[in-house]
Amino acid sequence: MKLTLKNLKVSEHLSEETVAFTATVYIDGKRAFTACNHGTGGENMLEPLKDRGIIDRAQTYFASLPPEPSQYGDLPMSLDFAVSLAVDEALHLKDLKRCLKKITVQTPEGICTFKASFKPTPENLTHIAQKHPDYVILNTLSEDDALKLWKESA
Repeated sequence: MKLTLKNLKVSEHLSEETVAFTATVYIDGKRAFTACNHGTGGENMLEPLKDRGIIDRAQTYFASLPPEPSQYGDLPMSLDFAVSLAVDEALHLKDLKRCLKKITVQTPEGICTFKASFKPTPENLTHIAQKHPDYVILNTLSEDDALKLWKESA
């Protein structure tokens, strides 16, 4: 069962304890339900679109998955948690894509973006790779690999 989000809208000004958002949740590529959170620390609110049983089936499926490792220890998986993870993933990807419009590298100190007028052209990327062989240039990685490094540094 694959969970994806579309139409994600985040209200940062409303986010206090959790991310305030609304989104359409797709299960295995089909519109299944809407999800929202008011950002005050409560659970996500899920509303089925057509199939009233999809939420129950999805809750059963996600509860059967192994725990998710975190800095606080293993956290039990649930549908609510899977939706929250998908929102976090989408926000990380949005930040990464914004930074990749400039040259973004991982240095021994962490990830940074060149603030100069360097654009991620092949010539500029080659120049930085030659000048700083110990840097990992995120612009040259696949989106999945770059996102993995991005999330590790967050």
